[in-house]
Amino acid sequence: MTLKINSANPEQPNVSVKRSHYMPAFLIFLLLSFVVVLGLGDSIHSRLLNLGENLWEGYYLLDPDAQEPSCNADKNIESSVKVLMAEQLADSADDLFGDDLFSNDNGTSEQDFRDSLTSSLAMCQAEHKNYHLQASRITPTLENFKSVETSVANFLITNIDIKEFVLVMMLFICAFIATVRHHHIALWAATNANQERVSTLFQLMANSLIAISFWHYRVTLSENSGTDHALNIQMLFLICFSVLAITNLVQLSQNFNRIVISGSDLLSVPLYVLMCLISSAYFILVDDHISGIAIYINQLTNLSNIFLNIGLYVFIGMTLKETAIPKLIFDLVRPFHLAPPLFASLIIFVTAYPTAFTGASGIFVLAIGGLLYEELRAAGTRRTLAFATTAMSGSLGVVLNPCLLIVIIAALNKEVTTSEMYSWGFTVFMLSAIIFSAIVLLTNRQPWMQMESWDESKKQIIATLKKLAPYALIVIAVLVGFDLLLDITMNEYSAPLVLPVILSVILAYEQLWLKKTHRTMRFLTVSTKAADEASVHIGALLSLIALSICLGGVLERSDVMMHFFGDELMNPWITMTICILLLTFIGMFMDPFGAVILVSATFASQAMASGIEPLHFWMVSLVAFELGYLSPPVALNHLLTRQVIGEKELQIANKDNEGKSLFRRYERILLPLITMLITLVIVGFGPLFVYL
Repeated sequence: MTLKINSANPEQPNVSVKRSHYMPAFLIFLLLSFVVVLGLGDSIHSRLLNLGENLWEGYYLLDPDAQEPSCNADKNIESSVKVLMAEQLADSADDLFGDDLFSNDNGTSEQDFRDSLTSSLAMCQAEHKNYHLQASRITPTLENFKSVETSVANFLITNIDIKEFVLVMMLFICAFIATVRHHHIALWAATNANQERVSTLFQLMANSLIAISFWHYRVTLSENSGTDHALNIQMLFLICFSVLAITNLVQLSQNFNRIVISGSDLLSVPLYVLMCLISSAYFILVDDHISGIAIYINQLTNLSNIFLNIGLYVFIGMTLKETAIPKLIFDLVRPFHLAPPLFASLIIFVTAYPTAFTGASGIFVLAIGGLLYEELRAAGTRRTLAFATTAMSGSLGVVLNPCLLIVIIAALNKEVTTSEMYSWGFTVFMLSAIIFSAIVLLTNRQPWMQMESWDESKKQIIATLKKLAPYALIVIAVLVGFDLLLDITMNEYSAPLVLPVILSVILAYEQLWLKKTHRTMRFLTVSTKAADEASVHIGALLSLIALSICLGGVLERSDVMMHFFGDELMNPWITMTICILLLTFIGMFMDPFGAVILVSATFASQAMASGIEPLHFWMVSLVAFELGYLSPPVALNHLLTRQVIGEKELQIANKDNEGKSLFRRYERILLPLITMLITLVIVGFGPLFVYL
């Protein structure tokens, strides 16, 4: 059954969510919300402490549960001195020989006892005075505030490792959803029942191998006195992949039929499965290390904060998709009636920063790719150019602030900083965008624009700006609120925490303020739809990332890539050539996050030792990865573009260009490749002329 609400607003499409999707979507929404709250926890506690100090001077010393000092503040000094002297005399009488037989010490003098007791009494009276002074300042308001502040502190201390469990739970739920809905990323989507059965069969094999690896790893940890925390994490992973294997088994039993495996059917097998089978073959047959897969997948938890941010960025992208913002942005451009080539070039520039804010190129394509393609087609852009532009739209912003990839690089490699890379990144972005625009405009000679009368166009532009004004105010208000209340400013580290709040407020504005009817229902439905769509993409991406790390482990342990460099340091020009080839090759088969982890652990240090500067190397890496994501046979960005646009549209595009030039027939592939190849050559070799 599907819950559907019609919209009278052309800027907001109909929204619908299957009732069976509500529960998993709600769970993912709760998990992601918990991640945001957890990420803001330290800032919240810090501001509570500052607020407490501002309201009550010496707040740190105020304790509603403090006990009155047990010492006697009214002690009689002289009586106590007599008691002590008597005790000393009795002790001397009982000790016939004494501890110091030959000493002249006659014991503690009466004055010494008096001085000591006087000092102790003064300290006791000070403690009582301080206690009564602080107790007089304890009010019900302070008690309530202190309770909240200490609860937050205790929660943060007690759950310091909880993010690891949250990450595994997110992987568990989202991978299950992606498996049930056949949504894992593959070279080709399954188009018939046999391909689905082949895909499911191989998933069963992969998930079973991973589960066995985690079982073996957990047994090994248990025998070697592993911590309860580590054992619990491995058990959760074991349950996760065991459930996935059982799910695959149930799917096969429900669709039981003879399975015919052909070469084309293997294209429908998810990429994470292929990576798992390759990695398992190496670890079991070559390395004799059954736990290998589990050990490398477990690396996800070592960087749990970063991979949880990936989930947040996916949710951000899906939520942005549900707002009217993308449509309104295009409404600003529509009155100019730009020629398709110029419009395609403009999109490359406009979409760069949204790409950076969604964390990685693939996420942006999943979120906005469908709308981009529709707008390009509505402007008269031919299908091949629209495909190429959509695939490229998410590629150029990965070098801009606050892209998550650069944060990961800086976290793993202390030789570079995020500020340095973002500074370089802007130059690289402008270079690649200009090259793309030049190629498009040179291969498509058309008038740049056919704008209507300025008076008519002005009316449309002003009307759109008026609609966008509240959105700008909301963004400003939320950013100011974060700054004032939590002392948090928007940057590469806070973006995954701030953006979900901004978009939630925008959704509330659209659904609870602008709508006339079904306000609450619409808000809940749209929010659930965003979480529902995010869940399948999170499952597919995290599965791919996890097994990319495993494949990277195979390459690392086998020293395959190190053979390219040899034992001796090479000429920087030769090294750069090898780096470009290797990095592009890695980008063809691995997701960006796994690729960064692999390169950091393998040949990055050798490349830098040969004379290539760290900042230069990592900027080349990012550009080479993007070239790889656009290069067959995998071409991840193209896979995601086909996923959001549909295979049918691709078939029509291929048919439309039959009999035309080679470039026109394969424009959707060649245009991005040529753009990124030229950019990579310039970025790779250009700086060597400067610093060598």
